[in-house]
Amino acid sequence: MRQNVLTAMLALRKHRRWRATGLVTAAISLCAAPTITTSTMAAFAAPVAPAITTKAKPVASAEPAPWQIDRAHSLIEFSASQAGAKFTGHFGKWNADIHFVAANLAHSIAVVDVFIASLDSQNEDRDTALKSSDWFDPARWPQARFVTRGIRATKSGYEADATLTIRGHTRPVRFQFQVQNLPGNNVRLQGAARLARLDFDLGQGDFKSTEWVGNDVDVRVVVVAHAL
Repeated sequence: MRQNVLTAMLALRKHRRWRATGLVTAAISLCAAPTITTSTMAAFAAPVAPAITTKAKPVASAEPAPWQIDRAHSLIEFSASQAGAKFTGHFGKWNADIHFVAANLAHSIAVVDVFIASLDSQNEDRDTALKSSDWFDPARWPQARFVTRGIRATKSGYEADATLTIRGHTRPVRFQFQVQNLPGNNVRLQGAARLARLDFDLGQGDFKSTEWVGNDVDVRVVVVAHAL
């Protein structure tokens, strides 16, 4: 009987040691577990925002395509008065770089270079005088240049704020014009501007007087072109 009691006591002690060992192991495992902070819990709890994708907007053309000018049907003409009588002339040689689309006025532009020596007022003596140093003096200033700075639509067509340079003087000019669509992607531009010749020092010495030659000069432009 004593032997049975001793065996039971030994078994009980062994069972208690096993429980104690298990508790210690569990405590060590808890201590070794990673620390969970409030920010970590918030990161798991926060909803993940869906990815946002955007479509690239089409880029508008920086500049409309240039017009291909039909010079045979285009002209730059001027008219003024001499001794009370009106006369008309034109420039036979000029270059124009025109980029115009009605739907893209912000990027439409025109640059025109006029070769002064090509002036023809249909009077030889007058042509000689106009090409002298008192007037246009193409030997010193061979070209005049017209550049648009902005174009806007109006009730009657379009209006361009531009600059005109003659004899080295650059002055603001307002150019009003209309554009007519023709068959085959062709267009016809017709416009006009009024200048004051004395603003450009056209007419030196006695010619500064407007008694014989008027100050107003009307310019008329017709351009027929193929618009791409």
